[in-house]
Amino acid sequence: MTEVGGDFFHHAEIGRRTRIVVGNVSGNRLGAAMLVSTLIGALDSNLSTNPAAVLKQLNDLLLARQQSRFVTCLCACIDRNALVTVCNAGYLAPYRSGAELMIASALPLGIAPDGSCSETAFQLAPGDRLTFVSDGIVEAQSATGEMFGFDRTCEISGQSAEEIVSAAQRLGQPRLSGPAQGGATSRPGNAQ
Repeated sequence: MTEVGGDFFHHAEIGRRTRIVVGNVSGNRLGAAMLVSTLIGALDSNLSTNPAAVLKQLNDLLLARQQSRFVTCLCACIDRNALVTVCNAGYLAPYRSGAELMIASALPLGIAPDGSCSETAFQLAPGDRLTFVSDGIVEAQSATGEMFGFDRTCEISGQSAEEIVSAAQRLGQPRLSGPAQGGATSRPGNAQ
């Protein structure tokens, strides 16, 4: 029960688009993990490639369940021409080839019924790397309390997910084991 938490990611190929959803349920332990299961189930049955609509559906679900928890969440859809559309509800912005993307962000999900957020679209160039990280990377800390932090995360964001997780582990985050547990997910740009 002490080894589970609220970080999650979901990946789906829908038609000719890739949809990536990353998020974090407030709190930790079993209650957060159970809510993650509900969110993943909702994402499995949602075939929308409109990021704002996906986050609205999750927000409506949370409000209907009258949860005392909120969820920071980001949804990105990537088409076959490497056009990325992102909608962010209080989550960490992704990194594009080592630079944090400046995207609009709204309130986390589950707080307000009109919790709509605006979409940001951008084109990936050949060779670009789009990296999503959880707070498990940013908040990794050494035995002395030194946090990995945003600056280090930005510096290594162009590396592979395994290298990012390894860097956080070296600082002192022993429970990270990959993308599914407070890790990083990276996707090279595709301009076919």
